[in-house]
Amino acid sequence: MKNRYITFSIITPAYNSAKYIQKCIDSVCNVDYSLSRVEHIIIDDGSTDNTQAIVKRNMRKFPHIKYYYKKNGNWGSVINYAKHNKLAKNKYVLILDSDDRITPQAFKLVNKKSKNCDIFYGSFIMTDFKKKNFPVQPYYYVFRRSVNLTKKTKIIHSPLSIPCNTYFKTNLFYKCEDLKEKVSYQDGIFYANLSHLAKTARYTSQCVAQYWKYRPDNTMSQFKQDSTFKSLLPKFEYLLENGNFEPAVLQIIGCREFQTFLKKSDYKFHIKDKAKFEWLPFYTRPFLWMLYGFYINKYFINDKKVLKKYSKIANTKRKQIERRNKKNNSKKTKTIKKIKYGRV
Repeated sequence: MKNRYITFSIITPAYNSAKYIQKCIDSVCNVDYSLSRVEHIIIDDGSTDNTQAIVKRNMRKFPHIKYYYKKNGNWGSVINYAKHNKLAKNKYVLILDSDDRITPQAFKLVNKKSKNCDIFYGSFIMTDFKKKNFPVQPYYYVFRRSVNLTKKTKIIHSPLSIPCNTYFKTNLFYKCEDLKEKVSYQDGIFYANLSHLAKTARYTSQCVAQYWKYRPDNTMSQFKQDSTFKSLLPKFEYLLENGNFEPAVLQIIGCREFQTFLKKSDYKFHIKDKAKFEWLPFYTRPFLWMLYGFYINKYFINDKKVLKKYSKIANTKRKQIERRNKKNNSKKTKTIKKIKYGRV
């Protein structure tokens, strides 16, 4: 690369974020990287608290912060707004939710290790509802440092990627499909779409962010409610339609409450092929096959199998009709012969 230093566009969707957005802003301002190569775009999704006042106070100190206000429409509408207005101007985009933070070395790591890839993933610290921290490295042990995204490997990225640990090229961002507005859980669809557009990905085991999963009042803290599970169904349908079968299966295996919801509502996912788990280490595949076969298989309808089954039934019926017609024709021929020779 001719240009030694990468430039970053950080997009932060914010809605009534006054309690925690300052720490998010501070994490970007305190990076060990020149802020002249960074723009922090904060899009206020119709907040009714003093989020705006906090952001504007920071804008007076830091010129890299930009603020936009729009009517409330949920996470997907913020991403659409940034795309339609071409707000991201730098080489890589990071979507940093207002309750998450990046580490001081994050931009340096991407600058050093990305090597012009389309998507770059890092490990992160996950904070649960008890405010306990857990290190998470969802990619590094599968692919190590770098992969070319073929049809086989693209399926890994969508449900395992979270906004704060995923950097992607700006040109991919503008090619992504528009998301549904006023609907939750559009991030899985967005990152699935990104992975289909990308050709190369790189990974690091070093920490690039802190992800607050179960913050009070966010969508993840209400994750185990039927209304939440219902809003997740379009996400799974999208993943399955676009070849992201294995990650969708893993998410269902990992949430017993979601399985209960599927059973209670008698909901079935239509699929085109069976799970192969090809992108996972070979020693994990038999275990996942067992889980899929015993617990998860009942929530899927394989359209190919159904079609094969019904074509087999149709072929059997067709042969029965042909045999019956042949028999009837034979009887008619005998009757005609009897009449002709006066035997009736």
